[in-house]
Amino acid sequence: MADPKGTGGKKPLPRKPQPKASSLLDEAFDAGMLPAAPAALGAAAAKGKSPSCVRKNRLWVAGLSVGGLLLALLLVLGWQLNWFGSDTPAKPLAAAKIENTPVKTSVAENGSAAKAASPAKSDAATPAVAGAADPGTPKNANSASAGAFARIAAKPSQSLQPTAATPKKDVPTAAAPSKPLTDDFTKWQGENWTRARRENHPKLRDAVVYLGGKKFSGNPRVAVGLSNLLKPVDSGKSQEKSAEKTPTAPNPPPSAGGLKPFVIGGTPSAGVAAPGGAAGPVTLVDAIITALGNNGTKAAQDTIREVLAGTFPTDDDRVAVEAAIRAVVAHPSPGNDALLVQLILTPENVRAAGHQGAWPPKELQAKAFEMAKPSLSSKQRTAIAGAVVKGGAVDPEQPVHKFLLDESPLNCGAQILLYQNAKQEMKAKLERQLLNYSSLAMARYLGVADPEGSGAAGPGGNASSAMTVRPSGEFPTLRIGESPEQKKPLGDAAGQPPKASDKELAAELASQLWTKEFLRLFESELGRSSLDAQAQLLLLASTIPQASTRTQVLNALSKRVNAKSSEEPTPLETAGLVDKVVTDPAIVLTIKTLRKDAAAKNPRPASDKSKKGEVDKKWQELSRKMAEAWCKRLSAAAKAKEANRSGGDAATPVLPSGWRIGPNATVKAAYHLAWPDEAPPELAKLNLGHLELYYLRIEERGKLKRITERYQVQAGAKPPDVHVDGSTWIDRVGAAPGDKDRRRSIDVLIANPQGTPAAQPGMSFGKPERGKVERGKVEADADLTIEVLVIEVKDLAGD
Repeated sequence: MADPKGTGGKKPLPRKPQPKASSLLDEAFDAGMLPAAPAALGAAAAKGKSPSCVRKNRLWVAGLSVGGLLLALLLVLGWQLNWFGSDTPAKPLAAAKIENTPVKTSVAENGSAAKAASPAKSDAATPAVAGAADPGTPKNANSASAGAFARIAAKPSQSLQPTAATPKKDVPTAAAPSKPLTDDFTKWQGENWTRARRENHPKLRDAVVYLGGKKFSGNPRVAVGLSNLLKPVDSGKSQEKSAEKTPTAPNPPPSAGGLKPFVIGGTPSAGVAAPGGAAGPVTLVDAIITALGNNGTKAAQDTIREVLAGTFPTDDDRVAVEAAIRAVVAHPSPGNDALLVQLILTPENVRAAGHQGAWPPKELQAKAFEMAKPSLSSKQRTAIAGAVVKGGAVDPEQPVHKFLLDESPLNCGAQILLYQNAKQEMKAKLERQLLNYSSLAMARYLGVADPEGSGAAGPGGNASSAMTVRPSGEFPTLRIGESPEQKKPLGDAAGQPPKASDKELAAELASQLWTKEFLRLFESELGRSSLDAQAQLLLLASTIPQASTRTQVLNALSKRVNAKSSEEPTPLETAGLVDKVVTDPAIVLTIKTLRKDAAAKNPRPASDKSKKGEVDKKWQELSRKMAEAWCKRLSAAAKAKEANRSGGDAATPVLPSGWRIGPNATVKAAYHLAWPDEAPPELAKLNLGHLELYYLRIEERGKLKRITERYQVQAGAKPPDVHVDGSTWIDRVGAAPGDKDRRRSIDVLIANPQGTPAAQPGMSFGKPERGKVERGKVEADADLTIEVLVIEVKDLAGD
């Protein structure tokens, strides 16, 4: 029969009641834990009886055993509560759970007993809170501590004297503070940028400005990173929704080392400037959007558009929208130009209802126009004018329309569009402004002084009448990047459009005005009204150096001069033909041809006292004034050009074919121009009419009559072509020698020295009549100044 109690079939020995301490001892210790009994006690033990010494001192043995156990427990408790000065923080005993799991590693292994004693399967790290484990510590770390505790309890000597190998981090503690982010933002990578944004790092704005430099322009990863930095830190779900809409640039192929997003390198340039060159403090939002504008990628442009549309949340919507407008203005492109037109004309199409917030359409329009107009380019203004024309009539009181009507060479293309749809009063104003633009362009290409009166007030102002050549550089007071309302030049700051030189702006004006297409806008009106009504329009046509335009002007003038009652040229002078407008030089030849044609139709010259004679005299005087004005312009231009020449020797003067100067003559100034053969490339593309221009300023000592006759012969002039009125003027127009398809105008101005008699045609100097001696009639040598102006164009009648 089985022994249910495991007694081996023997009856248990009767035992006497024992004291309470003895009962605790029996329950506390297992028999296997006691040392082997001595030989003297073997027999007694074999019989199941305790030695007599034990039996006699049972209470003492039991007390000693209990005391030893209590001492061991106190040692363990002291180690846990750091009574012995250990650096390891104390852990409440309640947290320790004694396990019977065998220990597999030693305490000193890598200084991490907790890791060695952790179960094979551990849960995720718990959040770092006060009194909890560090992130990354398994949940059963306390069990590992208990296992270590069990090992130390087996060796009391080690528990009493903890060694340096005892790990300091066996017990989980609160998360240690992160290391401060370096100020060298070129070393920031990945999450460093997010952290800098979250902590509002003092170097973050400079870092963003650095990312907006040329080095990172066109980098889509930088654009996406900047867009992420622009989002509010505490946007929550709204930020997640915005992130879904944020365009992501395609990732470039990963390198061997793996692709790291938003990584920068290099050394930032010294003295990082505020974005856009703005003065004063610049917010982070402003800096980020400015950097996005400089980046220029599709991802950057899409973010800017979303900011303007109100669908991209930021920390400050007002600052963000202003920065976005500035970025659009500073980076002209077909897409940005179209967006700018929408902002200025139809802002409700950019920021639809439901997203307007602090920017209702009228306020958005006003802000966009205010920020854009100082630096609107010619092409942008023309695009706005095109939209205005499509929208209906031009309203001079509307701010945008008024801006486009202001006198500025940058408005030239816009005003050509407005001219086609303007009423008569507005057309007259636009004609005058277009005339001024074309005149300035002609002055720049000829290298002559600005038209008299252009000065600081622009064409048509009240400046000094001194004919000085403005040095090459810029148009008077009007530069690209500025408007008449704001004289402060823009374009020097980062991201702003550069200023245009006079050559660039002159080329733009010429490409818009010196064309047959522009002439077609008003050529049907030429000659249909009186000179008084059309003087301004005729002058505008006379600034276009096209062969067909010259013929149109000649035909229009012929209708007024060859009529039975010829009209005086006074309206043309009043409009500025002589000294306020720099026309095509061919107008000098056109007026002479007009006079010659009128004389051919009336062979018998009219009396000077008749009405017709007075009108003819005024047209002749106009020709002389024009010759004198052009000699003055070209003389100053020649001197300025010579002064800018490198080297000591003067340039060899270019003389008209068939001309020569006397042996005692010295050329003091010379000017030569040949279009289109020697025209700049941008003008050659316009198919300009032929124009060859010669100017000579000569000083010569000799007799006035002899020198006059020499130049008269070279000019092919007849006695009626020589006019004397204080000075001698040889006036000639006819076919160019050797080329019947070309027409040549010649003007020779000889200044008579004081005291020298005028050289009247047919006069005899130095040789008195036979039989008579006339004192004072013998001509003496004098120092004379001779100016020669020769203008050659294609025959006007052949067009």
